[in-house]
Amino acid sequence: MDRTIAEKDGKLLLLLLDWSKAFDRIRTDSLLVALKRFGLPPLFVQMVGAIYSGRRFTVKDGRWESTHREQASGVSQGCPLSPFLFSILMTVLFHDVDNHPTVCAANAASHHRGFVVTDVLYADDTLLVDSDECRLQACLDCIIALGCEYGLTLNWDKTVLLRIRHEGSVKGPGGLEAKSQDSAIYLGGLLNTSGAATSELTRRMGEAWGSLVKLESVWKHANITSDRKHLLLKSLIFPKLMYGLESVWLFVADRRRLNSFHVKCLRKAYGIKHSYVSHVSNAEVMAVAKAQQLSAQLLETQLRLYGRIAMLDAQSPQRQVALAPDSLRPALSIHKARGRPRIAWAPTIYGHAVAAAGSEQLLREALSTDSWRGIVRKYCHRVGQA
Repeated sequence: MDRTIAEKDGKLLLLLLDWSKAFDRIRTDSLLVALKRFGLPPLFVQMVGAIYSGRRFTVKDGRWESTHREQASGVSQGCPLSPFLFSILMTVLFHDVDNHPTVCAANAASHHRGFVVTDVLYADDTLLVDSDECRLQACLDCIIALGCEYGLTLNWDKTVLLRIRHEGSVKGPGGLEAKSQDSAIYLGGLLNTSGAATSELTRRMGEAWGSLVKLESVWKHANITSDRKHLLLKSLIFPKLMYGLESVWLFVADRRRLNSFHVKCLRKAYGIKHSYVSHVSNAEVMAVAKAQQLSAQLLETQLRLYGRIAMLDAQSPQRQVALAPDSLRPALSIHKARGRPRIAWAPTIYGHAVAAAGSEQLLREALSTDSWRGIVRKYCHRVGQA
């Protein structure tokens, strides 16, 4: 998505599917067939079948209670096994979709440069990505048709289409076009057609502050030390704010906002009023809390992520997207968009990685050993003190 925005004339469609009561609608018989096709041992399939066979339920309303009925669909909500069963079922479903004659014909007929239909699956969260609306439509039609065989149906009112420089559309049941939006939540993160992380950071800061306000009501009625409050911030509030941010590069203004929010939370924990009232600077607050700036903590996480990606196999999708083949340098696009170049994640983090190691040769040696984590920690400490 980020590369499409950075490329000249890059176009992309992202379709976020919403399954209607997914876990409750799965047909048990179809689930067992999917488990067999996935290659699980017969004994395991029989065990799952025993769990979901012979289930009966009643409905009680006040003094009235219905007769016993058979429950022939659905997997147990809250069961640790259920997400794995659903993921296996979706794997089999999309295997059938990818090999369906309609989808194969659409792939063969398309000459559009870019993605072939790509699906991102995480339990019941499904994302379809394509640059060709005909391929995407063919894939969607097959998903709807084959999903019915497993008892799955789409909630079309909640299905969202994100368009990046693309005028195409897709249609669902009844010929209704998918609702087009500029942003949507996927796996806890905000996908935006502009590619900027400012709106996502604003949303995260709002949610984190709301959680802090609730936590503060506990502080007022409990004898909790300031250091304990700081520990609660680090375990309950800051993870909510920082989740997934290691995969994006924030603008300078956004990093300053992140650090300001950090100090604002620390002032709450240590009972230090605003600098206009208390005459205590932000640097002094950080010294009292013995804390490192969130921007420096984020950079440390990003450099560790870069190290993990660099050590992946050459065929790994993550490495192919981020880094050039057989190199630690970022993968660069030859079709750059007009105007000022975007500040991209890979080139920026690569620059910090070389600066942390001292040179590209030293970087290669550091990544091949266990010393990379220590090098990153020292470098980010220097950056945070600057």
